[in-house]
Amino acid sequence: MEKSTPHYELAEVKAEVRRLGSKAFTMSAREGGRRMTLSLAQMLRIVHLLEYRMLHKSMTTYADH
Repeated sequence: MEKSTPHYELAEVKAEVRRLGSKAFTMSAREGGRRMTLSLAQMLRIVHLLEYRMLHKSMTTYADH
């Protein structure tokens, strides 16, 4: 099922990531970053560089509901 509006404002997500730092990422996310050879600092920077126009759309999987 396609979603037309975001659940969270990007600015709020960025603020929380800035506030929480490494605690903003789950162990699974950190492991995924490591597999992509990303440092934690790089992961944080990527989140802060995100722009709304980069986020095309999201899809709900059947497991989500």
